[in-house]
Amino acid sequence: MAELRIRANSYIIGGWHDFFIENGLKGDQFKLELIQSRTKPVAIFYNLGTNESGKVKTPNFVRTLRGSSNSQVRLYIPKELALQNGLTNGELILKDVKNEGVWTVNISNHLDRFYYIHTGLNEFCIANGLKKGDHVKFELIRSGRKPIAIVSSITFCYSD
Repeated sequence: MAELRIRANSYIIGGWHDFFIENGLKGDQFKLELIQSRTKPVAIFYNLGTNESGKVKTPNFVRTLRGSSNSQVRLYIPKELALQNGLTNGELILKDVKNEGVWTVNISNHLDRFYYIHTGLNEFCIANGLKKGDHVKFELIRSGRKPIAIVSSITFCYSD
């Protein structure tokens, strides 16, 4: 897992090469969003992956695993991505690169306001050492009747 080191929240001073390779960047645009600015700041990485026309070529996002009151882990899908790729209700196949495992999970929506992965996600998280609060990268590799996505853990480290 690549770690970036950033000097005074302004430029990258270490870890760029590993980060670049691990996230498959090839001249792509990306964004880092600071979400916690305590002693060890945390940021979310967004691979905008633009092609020549400026459109995102691989549907992907980075999110924090959330949980409901009954300990159910949830991964919320950006609404626009869900609607554009048919990830609104039904099953989704999750793959992990590390263990090459495959899990079937369910996607649901709440009043068409937001979409999330839930049933089956707990098992995926346990098998991959993930828990609530971890940041994961979601990459849709096939849409359609049985969509397939890769989910992997990401970490960011910063230094002043």
